[in-house]
Amino acid sequence: MKTIEYLKFGKTSITLHNAKIIALVILGFERKEIAEKLGIAESTLNTEMGILFKSLQVNNAARLAAVAVENGFDTKGRFKRRRIL
Repeated sequence: MKTIEYLKFGKTSITLHNAKIIALVILGFERKEIAEKLGIAESTLNTEMGILFKSLQVNNAARLAAVAVENGFDTKGRFKRRRIL
């Protein structure tokens, strides 16, 4: 059974997988590239990003990146000095 790791993110928690998505968004990758890097279908990524947007109360990738930086990510995609990718 696979253990899911969670990271404290503002008032909520995110999975390490979601943290990878956020890091790649911060680094400026397009959805197709992010999906390829994570080895998932672009449609799966779109669904996951929709859930992220809703849970973090943002409506686009630029705002997701801004909120992420406000909550511990840096512009190199690290979270609280921890390498995510």
